[in-house]
Amino acid sequence: SAFKNLEIHILICNKDFTMGLESITSLLAYDEFKYVDIYYHDDGTLTSIQLQILQDKNFNIIKKDNNNMIKKKLEDYKECYNYRFMNKPYSFWHKIKLFDYFLLSKTKQILGLDTDILFIKKPTEIIKLIKKRKSFYMTDCKTSYCFKGTVNTTLEGVLERVNTGI
Repeated sequence: SAFKNLEIHILICNKDFTMGLESITSLLAYDEFKYVDIYYHDDGTLTSIQLQILQDKNFNIIKKDNNNMIKKKLEDYKECYNYRFMNKPYSFWHKIKLFDYFLLSKTKQILGLDTDILFIKKPTEIIKLIKKRKSFYMTDCKTSYCFKGTVNTTLEGVLERVNTGI
């Protein structure tokens, strides 16, 4: 099954903890996702009680300070390394989603999920894409770039309205 090698990675913080549990619970209600490994990336704000709740539910927890493995994997990629480890809090969550999900995964099939996604019906389109082993992303309602000007979307891999929520 295509879901056998799938991992779900979620960046979570203290203020979104309950929402993050409700999000994954809403997805795990569907048989396809029941046995998928779940990885919560702690942004460093989770309390010991919250961490224990995740452990009790048999979710994997990746702590913010789990940097040694990431440093080793990025050491030959200077620009990536510098970006991932620069001390600028405004880009913290982007760095986790961009690097940690993939570098700490045991598989190449990863579903990144934001804590504010709620599945109120079966995600049939997502299931189809996973079964086909197709990459996908959620389309945003506006451009994803923070700079002014025209985005050259004719370049391969440049996506104008990408949202990393899914």
